Amino acid sequence: MKPTKNMILATLVAALFAGNIAARAQDNSTTPTTPSTPPPPAGASARPHGPNADYIAKQLDLTDEQKAKFSAAYDSFRQKVRALVADKSLSPEDRRSQMKDLRQDFNTQLKSLLTPDQFAKWEKISTHRRPPVHTQTAPSTNAPPAAN
Repeated sequence: MKPTKNMILATLVAALFAGNIAARAQDNSTTPTTPSTPPPPAGASARPHGPNADYIAKQLDLTDEQKAKFSAAYDSFRQKVRALVADKSLSPEDRRSQMKDLRQDFNTQLKSLLTPDQFAKWEKISTHRRPPVHTQTAPSTNAPPAAN
């Protein structure tokens, strides 16, 4: 059987692919097996939700002292939210009520920490999010008419 261009090309691609796999296997055997970032805490997702404290501090033009206090308050707030979300014994109504209380407490902390201009920016940043999922809305006007 006479080799064709396609057969030669396929053989070359397979050889390169096999060589690449062997090189990666060798590289993986010499690198440490510990991950570079710690795993997320139990009950937390791998992808963070929302902006981080550094991004917010930059948006609000916080001083170093404000940034430290904001980071501490923000981290505490996020931990409380995670714990609340992880608590499966609560009813949805109780969870919403407690979440609302957590947000109000956090905003009270921020009012004492931020200048009025910074707090106004915070309100704009914090309200710029998706609408709540569990809201009751009027029926769609695009629904087909009911059959009589």
